[in-house]
Amino acid sequence: MRAPVTNRGTCRRWNSSRVLVLLWSIATISKTTSFRFVTETHSLGTVDGRRSATTVVAAGMSSLATDASTGCKENSKDSASLCADRDARAYHEFVAAAVDLSDAHCRTDNNRKNHVLTVIRSVRDIDQNKRRGFLYHLPLTLAMDGDDSTSIPIPPTELHDDVTVRLPSPSGNRTAIFRKEAIADDTTKRSQRQVLEIWQHARLERRIVFDTSLHGSIVNDGGGGGFGRPVWNAQETALVYIAERPPPVKPVSFFETTRVDQSPESPPEQRGGQYTLGYGQTEKWGEKYHSQSALLDLFCVAIETGKVGRVENVPGQKDNGSTLGGYTFGQPVFAPDSSAIVYVGWDAGGGGYMPRRLGLVYCQQRPSKLYLSPITQLWKRLSTLSESDDSEVSDEPFTCLTPDHRISRSPQFSPPPANASDGTSLVFLSSKDGFDTHSGCLELHGVSWKQGRVVPDSHSVIVASVGDPGKEQPTKANGDVAGLSFPGLFLQQLPENCFVSGTHLLINTQWGSCVKVVRVDISTGRVDLLPCGNPISSDELLCTTSDGGAILSRKLLNEPTSILYVSGTDLQSNNLASTMKVQSSIQMEPIAGTSFSAILNFPRLDFSCEIHQTDPPKVNGVGLTIPIQSVLLLPDAEQYPKPPLIVVPHGGPHSCSSTSFLPSYAYLCGHGGYAILMVNYRGSTGFGQDSIESLPTRIGELDVKDVIAATLKVQESGIVDAERIGICGGSHGGFLTGHCTSQYPNLFKAAAMRNPVVNIPSMVTSTDIPDWCYVEAIGSYNWREYMPPTSTSIRMMWDKSPIRHVDRVQTPTLMALGMQDLRVPPSQGLEWYHSLRSKGVPTKLLTYDGNDHAIAGVKAEADHWVNIKQWFDNHLKN
Repeated sequence: MRAPVTNRGTCRRWNSSRVLVLLWSIATISKTTSFRFVTETHSLGTVDGRRSATTVVAAGMSSLATDASTGCKENSKDSASLCADRDARAYHEFVAAAVDLSDAHCRTDNNRKNHVLTVIRSVRDIDQNKRRGFLYHLPLTLAMDGDDSTSIPIPPTELHDDVTVRLPSPSGNRTAIFRKEAIADDTTKRSQRQVLEIWQHARLERRIVFDTSLHGSIVNDGGGGGFGRPVWNAQETALVYIAERPPPVKPVSFFETTRVDQSPESPPEQRGGQYTLGYGQTEKWGEKYHSQSALLDLFCVAIETGKVGRVENVPGQKDNGSTLGGYTFGQPVFAPDSSAIVYVGWDAGGGGYMPRRLGLVYCQQRPSKLYLSPITQLWKRLSTLSESDDSEVSDEPFTCLTPDHRISRSPQFSPPPANASDGTSLVFLSSKDGFDTHSGCLELHGVSWKQGRVVPDSHSVIVASVGDPGKEQPTKANGDVAGLSFPGLFLQQLPENCFVSGTHLLINTQWGSCVKVVRVDISTGRVDLLPCGNPISSDELLCTTSDGGAILSRKLLNEPTSILYVSGTDLQSNNLASTMKVQSSIQMEPIAGTSFSAILNFPRLDFSCEIHQTDPPKVNGVGLTIPIQSVLLLPDAEQYPKPPLIVVPHGGPHSCSSTSFLPSYAYLCGHGGYAILMVNYRGSTGFGQDSIESLPTRIGELDVKDVIAATLKVQESGIVDAERIGICGGSHGGFLTGHCTSQYPNLFKAAAMRNPVVNIPSMVTSTDIPDWCYVEAIGSYNWREYMPPTSTSIRMMWDKSPIRHVDRVQTPTLMALGMQDLRVPPSQGLEWYHSLRSKGVPTKLLTYDGNDHAIAGVKAEADHWVNIKQWFDNHLKN
């Protein structure tokens, strides 16, 4: 068995080979700025893995190990109020240190020397119960040159709440800002309109007010594999965006007089349709999309004229007067010459695989195909102010590019070559046969593109699906992570502008218990791992640079985000493992999220993070033998020689606990003094498709045995207190928490559950993903026909459910429920809570109105994790 791969975090003793050059003056950084530069001139090498309380602080920087209390310890005489104050202050420190980045863009001058990174950071504001967006302008030149003589700190700027999308153009010369503006007329009545602003550097070029009759809300759903967001064309003359389709009719009451003076643009009125599904009521896409129209269209806007037009040559345009059925569209990109748009179309009931709209978020298996729609005639109409003689001429019909693929998504074009006749490549994620599980291993496909068309017979599989990473694979891959060979591609979508050359692109993918950036050569299919300075860090591409370089982020559970720059020269190397170096590193400072307490220092991050491996238990019918990986956090050994352990099985089940910084678990370990074991049981993403397929029909058995095996190995190692073990999980992690505390009632002394699945038969008709219940418990689902559960299927689901064993539970259990959860209805957690309460098992219920499955409201999230910490304090420490 391999030794664990370890990282001791930001507070670790610096390796002697590590040279840090502070680029900004000490006084300036400590007083005014919210980010700092560190130049890394060392080769990318090993990380010291010992646990230690020693803290060495870079000159002038505030210590990462603060004096924050670890909470109310056993026999503490502190009052409950003082304990609550300490816990709340500590939680504030950890969430203030979190760095969640999006919308990154790097602008380079003509000499390709001076780089400025613009990026948006999302910050939790507990006082206002919302997330605030801050725009940073980070000069990378200073970090690369190592010259701080002229450095001037640039504080971030808060984005106004009415900004829905901020989108720099490819060159950075223009910026598109979409807003929702509240306006008041002379009678003080307020209404809302959608506006597009086009900025050229510091000049506002144009404001375009969108016609409310043309479409509903404009969609910004990028980054997580959703419907996407607006996109520029290469010429920076147009944008394509997604917006809600207007209802085909206007339902009115039977007792309302029909208007005879309707404008031609208004939809016809339908009396008595207010409460009818498909007319006054809409079938939605479930969790996260309850307030958004299910049917979305594509629109183009010409920057010079301000004219907007809908892309009409798309599938399913025969209007039947209802919102049931049809297709919905998203993830659009322009062809290199802007003559066409390539996009994704989801079956919304018109393709035969969606008799009922099912939940879409976190569900990659929903049927989707790639389409091509020419827009030559549409562009002619939009780009001229006057109406042309051929205004009635239609564009050519759409083409389905993946007619025999069940899942296709995330199209991206390679940059155009110097010789336009050479053509480019269109790449996308796909799975020809698809999968029934909610996530799986995707393939990277490509086609050649010339003169506005796909070259016939040019389709190829660039990176194939991987079954078992422990066996010989069809993909040429270099590198391993914690001993695991390349497991295939596990991601939601390709990054925007991900190409660093005509033949190479960068992809973020789950690789075991880490998120890693890989370079793919689309001409050969070769995959290379990018070494970002720590073998077990989680790394992501933020954006590419015009010189073929890349801006990356690096995270660890004991190290908030660092922003890294890698040059184009290094990224073109044939031997990335030995030659690639990080040219610069930026670490952002905390931003306070409440007036309750000040943020003077970083939180305690002096705990270790390692990837722990366990031999998989034998289960009938499962031949997969790769080790079970877990992420293990251990608090400072001198202060906590035998810490209590909290086991964390993730949700999904086809997701993964990674080494990325999560303030909640860092809080429990760094402040609470708990060891944390995040188990990636078989069925987790990032370990090959065979691992995914091993779990359906075996939930409640295979995943439970893996969690218990990993727990027992750590328990028997002597590094934790064997008698003080708790377990904490949400969704499918809550399902496993219920199974573990009922099947192993003497092992766990405390438990916390969040929106858990406990009774699959009672969930199947009330969830937005009934297919999950069938696939995971029974193994299959009828995608073409809606069928209620039968007595046989109910019995099979019952046998897999934790509620079957609830009479055996004696573990004190905290229950947290999002009362607007459409994925796992609150009734599931209430069943468990009332069962334990009636048996006299100590239990506590938290209900969060206005919160859905994730309990991601800022105040609710904060209350939830402080409650969890105190629950484990009461039952594992006191």
